[in-house]
Amino acid sequence: MSSSHYFIGIKLPKGINEQVKAWVQKYKKELPFKQFVHEEDYHITLAFLGGTSDETLALLIKQLEENSKNVSSFKLVTFETGVFGSESKPRVFWLGVHREENLFQLEQVVRTSCEESGKKLESRPYRPHITLAKRFNEGDKGIEERLIKNNDLQGLSCDVAEYQLIKINPSRTPKYEIIQNFSLNRGEEL
Repeated sequence: MSSSHYFIGIKLPKGINEQVKAWVQKYKKELPFKQFVHEEDYHITLAFLGGTSDETLALLIKQLEENSKNVSSFKLVTFETGVFGSESKPRVFWLGVHREENLFQLEQVVRTSCEESGKKLESRPYRPHITLAKRFNEGDKGIEERLIKNNDLQGLSCDVAEYQLIKINPSRTPKYEIIQNFSLNRGEEL
């Protein structure tokens, strides 16, 4: 079994990363978190794989290459910020995205491909988001309400025509390394 951990996700383009980073920098001192995501690591997770053997990865790559042809490219549009956990002790601070049917179809294709490759995934409902910060600073009072459901980043958009298999390198910054790109069907207009 490989000691490396992986996930499948959608990396965001540089333009969005820069705008999100600028917003985070503006409010960083007011956000009660110990860890902020590096701008090159902003992404939307489709499936967290964890530790995965080389054999399973090879089978999964083959499945994803085949199954991705069934999903059309789409536009991703950001929404508002939010937290996982309580406002007084949030675990994760995130930027949401508007519901896009092709994103949910892609998540299902990825889930099915993982299962067909022998990779069991967690069963909780899919909640697409871009993690901005995590690891709440316990000495802090919580997160200010004005930073939750904040719309300053609303309406950032990008065309999604591919997604990636990504290796996690915890000791590096940025820590996500693209292993494989998978193209979506570009037959429809975006």
